[in-house]
Amino acid sequence: MVAKRLQILKEAMPSAAKVAYLTSSRTLMDTPLGLSLQKAGQALGIVLSWNFLPEVNDEQLRRTFAELTSQRFDAAMVDASGSFLARRASITELAGKLHLPIIYPFRDYADSGGLISYAPDLGELAERLAVDVHQVLNGTRPGDIPIYRPSKFHLVINLKAASALSLEMPPTLLARADEVIE
Repeated sequence: MVAKRLQILKEAMPSAAKVAYLTSSRTLMDTPLGLSLQKAGQALGIVLSWNFLPEVNDEQLRRTFAELTSQRFDAAMVDASGSFLARRASITELAGKLHLPIIYPFRDYADSGGLISYAPDLGELAERLAVDVHQVLNGTRPGDIPIYRPSKFHLVINLKAASALSLEMPPTLLARADEVIE
C-alpha cells in the first residue's frame, strides 16, 4: 500500500525527487513495510526521508512542516497511525499553507482538504471484521481464521487542494480516481 501511494504521488508530481515520510514509529524504516517503501522510492527516482515525530501534536507538526519547507521537500506521505488521523485538520491546513503536496492513507484527509488519499475500502474491512467476530462467537478459534487482506481500494483526489498547490493532475490519474472532490 505505501509503495502504491508513493507511485501515485510520483504520477501526480512527476518532478518529485525528495519525499518525506511522516511517522510516529522510530523503527518503521527497518520493517518489511519500510524496506518496501525504500525500494519503491529507488525505482521511482525518489530520495525518501524518514521523519519521526515522537509526539503528534500541533506544535510538533508546525516544527516538522517548517523543517520540511526549509529543506525543500517536493512532497510528503503521512503514516496510517491514528495519532496522525486525529490531527488531520491541522496536517491538511499546514500542507496547504506551506504548499506541500501530500498523499494520505485515509479519505478523511481528502475530505479535510488534503490533496490525495489512497486507502482500503473501510466498509469492506468492517464487513470482514463482522464475519470474523461472528465466527469467534460461534466457537471458531481466532487462530483458525485466515488473515484477510483488503481487495478494494479507493483513490480520492481533491482538485481544490491541487489548484491551491498550483498542481495540474494528469488526466490518466483523474480517470482512475474513484472520487474527485471539486
